[in-house]
Amino acid sequence: MILLILPLFTFAQRKKDRDTSAVILQPNRIEFEYQKEASEFYVVPGDLDGLLVVEETMIATRPKGNIWKIHLIDTAFQITWSKELVIPTDGALLGYEYFEGDFYLLFIKSRFRSEDLLVYKFESG
Repeated sequence: MILLILPLFTFAQRKKDRDTSAVILQPNRIEFEYQKEASEFYVVPGDLDGLLVVEETMIATRPKGNIWKIHLIDTAFQITWSKELVIPTDGALLGYEYFEGDFYLLFIKSRFRSEDLLVYKFESG
């Protein structure tokens, strides 16, 4: 009778000590709430300088423009700074780039006239 109880006790101990090293933990994360007036997000990777998050909103300002929110996120997922740009209502983001510690955003002022461009430079530090 004692021999049957001993193996069950040993098996129960092994189950409690199972390896949990494969469990993935998420130490930090960042979230931006999607607002009704927000339409799109763009993420520009910046190597060790973090990320530039560009948020296009439908919040109108005078004279004729929409607010775009720019956030610099460091590698620990903390917001370093946030800024707002006013881009003409007909404007759009054409491209973005990270080069030697600086982030660049290229906007077109009007979707109907390709010769009017806006370039913004943001320093990561």
